Amino acid sequence: MLTLRKMTSSYRTSSENTVSAETSSIATKVNEVIPSSRSLTVSLTCNFGDLPTWLQDNHDILKGYRRPTFSYVKCAKSLFYIHNESVNIWSHLIGTVAFFFLGFTTYYYVLAHQPNAKTWDFFVFYIFLLGAMICLAFSSTFHTLCCHSEKVCANWNRCDYIGIVTLIVGSFFPMIYYGFYCHKVLQIVYLSMISIFGAATISVAVLNRFRSPQFRWFRASLFIAMGLSAFVPLIHAIFIYGVSCKELLVNFLFLS
Repeated sequence: MLTLRKMTSSYRTSSENTVSAETSSIATKVNEVIPSSRSLTVSLTCNFGDLPTWLQDNHDILKGYRRPTFSYVKCAKSLFYIHNESVNIWSHLIGTVAFFFLGFTTYYYVLAHQPNAKTWDFFVFYIFLLGAMICLAFSSTFHTLCCHSEKVCANWNRCDYIGIVTLIVGSFFPMIYYGFYCHKVLQIVYLSMISIFGAATISVAVLNRFRSPQFRWFRASLFIAMGLSAFVPLIHAIFIYGVSCKELLVNFLFLS
């Protein structure tokens, strides 16, 4: 009887050890297949090498990138965590709102108190303000959605360039309009010049051939050249009015 009890106890111990070993083995296999909760938490950002080719634009920035989301909602959610587009998004978004309200304040505190102002006197101000809003809004949207997909990124990248050109062209209008207020022909010539220059720059900037990173220098050169073209009417105005002219406020233009 005693021997039978010993055999039963030994059998139970052996069975328990076997079950324990099998349970441990199963748990190990499960852990191999299903990661822990910590490893399941995917980082919101990744390194440059983890990006698809269409998102690899700047080799000097190594980390802080968002992964492709293929979702507008996920792109919008990226507004609320830190990545290497956060400053671009928020600075342009805040600027958009600021220029929107500046449009109202410009009218109520400046233009509304000019009883002799003509339609074009108002118009040139709002061309500039609208150009600034378009530029900042397009840029903020591009930096928000550039991680959506290759197609969406490409389309909004074009819009970003269009916005930049719109701002540059719009900023010329008040200067040329008021600088050559008494020279209507020169107004038309220079406003037409910058408008045509802007249209040509947009055409080149949105072509697929010139959108690759190796043409970044070419695109930048176009924008710089368009900005520097402001010196053409400025120098012309100096010859007409002199450096200290009140019509063009040359000192302030050089300062800007």
